[in-house]
Amino acid sequence: MGRARPGRKPLPVEDPASPVGAFARSLRRLRERAGRPAYRMLAEETRPNPPHYGATALRLATTRRKLPALDVVEAFVRACCAHARAFPETAQGGASAWAERQLLEEWRLAWRQTLLAENSAHAHQDAHRPNQPVLAGLPPVTGTAIVGRADELGLVRAILKVPTRRAPCASRHLPHCAGP
Repeated sequence: MGRARPGRKPLPVEDPASPVGAFARSLRRLRERAGRPAYRMLAEETRPNPPHYGATALRLATTRRKLPALDVVEAFVRACCAHARAFPETAQGGASAWAERQLLEEWRLAWRQTLLAENSAHAHQDAHRPNQPVLAGLPPVTGTAIVGRADELGLVRAILKVPTRRAPCASRHLPHCAGP
């Protein structure tokens, strides 16, 4: 495995003010501390420890608006540790700075905190939408017709306190869609 060479300019973080944006910037700083290896080199470092992730998946973890999967973060951290150990002259800190087990625990905790913060932010945004139930950061529920499930939908609407409304039917030929 060779040394990293200058690559293309990094993509901007899509939402730098969000918890996920801060997490992405932290992943970038970790890569910088590891000696700024190319994403292809990081991808190669993930091969010995499945699951294997490609350069694109690792690069997107440092730029996306969406929190990367924990598996991707763990692979990214392991790859940075492996690169820093293989090329200590380019990495910041001594061997103790690249203790993989400790770094993985720190990043797992940071990932969980980011997930909670992001869910909290989504719940807060959803609370300002009228007539929309808040379900731990899930997208808002919209009323649609589901054929043959009127009783179940009524129960769900009652639980979620969603106002009952009749959704438009795709066909007037179906008995339940026939108007009065």
